[in-house]
Amino acid sequence: MIEGTGGLRKVRHGDSRRGKGKRGGFKMTAAKLRLTIASMGKPETKVGDLCAELGITRQTFYRHMSPQGELRPDGVKLLSRGSAG
Repeated sequence: MIEGTGGLRKVRHGDSRRGKGKRGGFKMTAAKLRLTIASMGKPETKVGDLCAELGITRQTFYRHMSPQGELRPDGVKLLSRGSAG
């Protein structure tokens, strides 16, 4: 063990989650979720195209919305948090 390096490892390696493919942060916002809800009301909406347009993954989409277009608990939480601020 080398003494006096302090936080060198943190500086050198950054966030330990990055090495595991995690970026952190929220890609889905309340505004994007509202657009998603409106779009899912239209029968011609394709989930893949919608996700690409919004810059989210299908996994993020389905975390917040069901395949039938209903809000899931994470979507309800996001909207309640987004309207409070």
